[in-house]
Amino acid sequence: MKKFLALLLLSPLVAGEDYGYEYPIDLTCEWGSINLYFHVAKNPDDSWVKLANHATNNRSIEKRENKTYKLKGYKETKDGIMWRHWDMEWHLNRYTLKMTVQSIGYPTADCYKGFKEYNEKQI
Repeated sequence: MKKFLALLLLSPLVAGEDYGYEYPIDLTCEWGSINLYFHVAKNPDDSWVKLANHATNNRSIEKRENKTYKLKGYKETKDGIMWRHWDMEWHLNRYTLKMTVQSIGYPTADCYKGFKEYNEKQI
């Protein structure tokens, strides 16, 4: 009986917490002059990121434009979702839809639900 109670108490730690996310999560994130699409699926293997478009002459970024990259897993927290990609740690706040990249100190990105189209020129 004691073993059963111990297992019962430890089961939430093993199974992980359910924070109530509704998948899939499709986001457009505007990060300076770079626009990224994120698709976060319940199964991390089905999640991806895509560089939508940009206004930069950085060759490294240009090579990645319009290519889809798998997100190599993510971690849910009560306040957001975190993952590592392109040797950077990404943090998405579920309340503000702001994203930060921890490892290199880039500024915050503004994210929006869905995939935003960029057809109309603003200037």
